[in-house]
Amino acid sequence: MKTHHPLLVAAAVSLLMSACAVTHVAPPEPVAAPAAFKEECIWQHGASTQAAATSADWLTVFNDPVLNDLARRLVLGDESLKGLSAQLVSARAAVDAPAAAPCGQACLWGHR
Repeated sequence: MKTHHPLLVAAAVSLLMSACAVTHVAPPEPVAAPAAFKEECIWQHGASTQAAATSADWLTVFNDPVLNDLARRLVLGDESLKGLSAQLVSARAAVDAPAAAPCGQACLWGHR
């Protein structure tokens, strides 16, 4: 039995495979944006007033009695909230302090 030359087999396979390859795909035609949208007739710009933006009871627009009650009980200038906020900042600083301390090692990437 006669064996085939490997170079001839490789050339035949490459010719068969290249015949199946797609050479060029045309890009799709660009789509032009419409001049007007169908929803444009029902669209209305919101009207804002300075009084509504600076109102202290802005939460009342939701008409939620539970939310209104919580807003009434919350006092933003409460000293206990300021104290808790200071404790949180202090705790976070205590956690971050060991990582910020120099450890005597050097690295090219800036890590310690």
